Amino acid sequence: MIKHIFVMLFGLILTATSAMADYRLVVPSPKGTGTAIWADVVAAELEKYLGERVIVENIKGGKGNVGLETFANKYKDDPKTILLAHGGNANAWLIQNVKWSFKDWEPVMVQPYNITTTIASNFDWQNEKLDLADCSGCVPETLGWALLKGWENINFVRKMSAGDAKTAWLRGDFNYIREPASRHIKNTVPMVDDGKAVRLFNHGMFTPSEGFVQDPNWPDTPMVTDLYKETFGKDPSGDVFEAYILSAVWRDGLQKGLFMHPGANSKEVVDALEAMMANEESKAHLISKLGDYPMYFGQESNIIMDALYGYVTKERLSLLVNFAKEKMEWGTAEYVDGKTID
Repeated sequence: MIKHIFVMLFGLILTATSAMADYRLVVPSPKGTGTAIWADVVAAELEKYLGERVIVENIKGGKGNVGLETFANKYKDDPKTILLAHGGNANAWLIQNVKWSFKDWEPVMVQPYNITTTIASNFDWQNEKLDLADCSGCVPETLGWALLKGWENINFVRKMSAGDAKTAWLRGDFNYIREPASRHIKNTVPMVDDGKAVRLFNHGMFTPSEGFVQDPNWPDTPMVTDLYKETFGKDPSGDVFEAYILSAVWRDGLQKGLFMHPGANSKEVVDALEAMMANEESKAHLISKLGDYPMYFGQESNIIMDALYGYVTKERLSLLVNFAKEKMEWGTAEYVDGKTID
């Protein structure tokens, strides 16, 4: 009898402790990155609607895989841990044999985003060779540049992160920078306004029904496909283009995604997110910091994920993995069955 009472009390204590615990947001990127900025801004605002603190835990390493594996294993049974996945993780899932899968988790929010490529105003991009960082999140830019310039006109700077590339750009050592809206607004818009830089292209904004459409945040900046047609007088096609489409759709369609384990407090988080975006003051604050990109919650986020899975054909995945292995020198690139729709 006493033992039975003790077990019941212990269970009640665990339940109460869990109820009082803070929410945790696992971010597979170090501080200072675009993803980390997004996490800090959203976590601070989301707390107001959850009624509890949201502790941001930045975990770097393995091109984001350390953070994803930590969420998948260490926090598997934690109902209040949320994962913030970003586009680089999406490309890693496509290209590598990772020890985690988006299919194992429940999406609570997906935000298609756009990455803007900006060049120095004195850079003749059509005739000068391009120095290109081979960061994990840069695959669509790499393929976009290969489409526009050809592989032979790209000089890869190996083992350079997106953060290192940003530093090189700010020093004037790099002729281009690729950035999410959060970093572009903060760092580069003033340079564009001063005439020191030019927005050359972006990938558009992903929609589940139409694919990429013109990004209303940067209406005067062409998508890669439009710049190609403007430059060569025809629509893009071929192996590089097919690999580019798959990479860009996943990287930018899942540029920011919040996931939780099945059985976690996902309804509470979805309700809080919806309340946050329904509040005009909170919405305006987030747009001013992160750009005006729609967030899809709950079932709508599942629709986005289903649309992304629909792009993963054997041909496209094989092309993307081969380019990553042979041109980008990803030693971990590996074709894995079970990811495609055919």
